[in-house]
This record gives sequence, structure tokens and C-alpha cells, in this order.
Amino acid sequence: MNEKRHLLKSGVYEESGVAAYWVVDPHEPSLLVLQLHDGRYVETARVTDEQSYDATRPFPVSVRPTDLIAG
Repeated sequence: MNEKRHLLKSGVYEESGVAAYWVVDPHEPSLLVLQLHDGRYVETARVTDEQSYDATRPFPVSVRPTDLIAG
């Protein structure tokens, strides 16, 4: 993802109070999870390839970066 666009988008989401922001990089493949804490995004998870991320909010789901980019 374009770094400048990512910073702008995450800033707008952060200011708007969006509880979580996930960034998927199809080239790595990876998933970066940012969650809002005291009005600022904090990295709460970073998984790559076949690693699983088990989310609880806004609903329970388990994802792997390779599954997110699979055609």
C-alpha cells in the first residue's frame, strides 16, 4: 500500500473514532491490526503468511493473510 495514503487514511479513521483498522499487504502477505486506545491507533497484531489472527471485535473471526489474498 502507498505509505502516504495509508498514513492519511489511518489518520482520518483515527480522528473519526473507527475502532479498528486492518492493513493487508498482498506482496508480503501480511496483516497489520491497529486498534483505537485513548484516541490513538496502537498496533495489536501483525501476522504473516499462514499465521492466524483471531479477532474478537466486532465479531469472532480467524483469518490468515494468505487466505485474504487468495484468488
